[in-house]
Amino acid sequence: MGINELKKCSMDDFHSLVNDSGIFLNEDFNIDELARLIGVQTYLISSFLSIKLGISFSDFKNKLRIDYSIIKINEGYLSRHTTESLAKICGFRSRAHFSKVFKQVIGISIKEINQNKNRYLLESKRTLIFRH
Repeated sequence: MGINELKKCSMDDFHSLVNDSGIFLNEDFNIDELARLIGVQTYLISSFLSIKLGISFSDFKNKLRIDYSIIKINEGYLSRHTTESLAKICGFRSRAHFSKVFKQVIGISIKEINQNKNRYLLESKRTLIFRH
């Protein structure tokens, strides 16, 4: 993808490209890697995210990772694994950072989700549903 393609790219297409590659799950994933994957200069990625979403690369990366964690939670990952393990497979360096970002994005702590596994269902759009 070149500069012109990036300019014409919708946010959904961009999100799909990054999501489908799975590159964001790499603990060392950074904006330079994404620029190489897409084939554009780093500043263009930063500008694209700022203009199209109004967010930083770090926020974009964290949202992708939290979306992935939601998929894993809904698949029952926490029934068989620890929160630390979930954090690692989602690309976070530590459970603490994962927990902080999760609460910022979802609005509820991962600890509460883990303690009440049968009471919550997370949708991929980061919507929390309370089950009665």
